[in-house]
Amino acid sequence: MGDAMNKIALDRAVLCVECNTLSDTPYETCPQCGSQHTLLSLGRVLQQDRQFGGIRYIYSGAEA
Repeated sequence: MGDAMNKIALDRAVLCVECNTLSDTPYETCPQCGSQHTLLSLGRVLQQDRQFGGIRYIYSGAEA
C-alpha cells in the first residue's frame, strides 16, 4: 500500500531545499533531514504571483 497524502495549508507550507521535503514545521530545521535554515516558504513564493493566488492547500505524499 502507498503512503497517505497530507494536506498542508499554503500559508504554513515550507520546502526543504536540501531534501525536497514538504512540511508545515514552524521551526527553522527540516523535520526530515535536520538541515537548518534550508526551508523555503511556499506561501510567500506562490502568492506573489496572481496566477497562484487562489491556492489554499498543497498535498504532500509519496510518489506512485
